[in-house]
Amino acid sequence: MTEYDEAMERFKQAVSDMVQTMAEKLQPVIQTMAEMVAETMKQIRPVLKALMGGFTYYCKYYGNSRVVHLALHAKKARVRNKNRNRLFNDYLKALQRGVVR
Repeated sequence: MTEYDEAMERFKQAVSDMVQTMAEKLQPVIQTMAEMVAETMKQIRPVLKALMGGFTYYCKYYGNSRVVHLALHAKKARVRNKNRNRLFNDYLKALQRGVVR
């Protein structure tokens, strides 16, 4: 075995040890972060559910039924997106004014 081969083997072993050490040290941090994200999602889910339920109700009684129809049934995705955004922006404005509960 040449000097080069021995040096490469030592390098590979050093990198392998370093990666293993980093993985061992990062595992608790990653686990803690995952638990925090899961807890946050549990808290956010009811808020999002209420928000979307209100949005559905708002769409049902929106003044311009053509916008609602196009938001759901337009042929092109661009038109559906535009009308969905229009509906949602109007809904958010109504929430800020306190019109929608």
